[in-house]
Amino acid sequence: DEGPQSGDQDLRQHVDGGPADVDVARREGLDALTGDTLPANRPMIGLARKVGFTAEDDRDEGTVKLYLALQG
Repeated sequence: DEGPQSGDQDLRQHVDGGPADVDVARREGLDALTGDTLPANRPMIGLARKVGFTAEDDRDEGTVKLYLALQG
């Protein structure tokens, strides 16, 4: 089933201490993970915020910038 819960679990797996891209990024010394999404993609923005990302409108590009600090 690929409903909203499935996507929620997939993103949480990569952020909340899963075998995850976030852990690898931290070990490699990255400061942050970033991403872009369209403003209309409210489910993605909500999910990103739920797992710790900040979301900021970039009106020049017509996107929402997602940011998750990894260090500090």
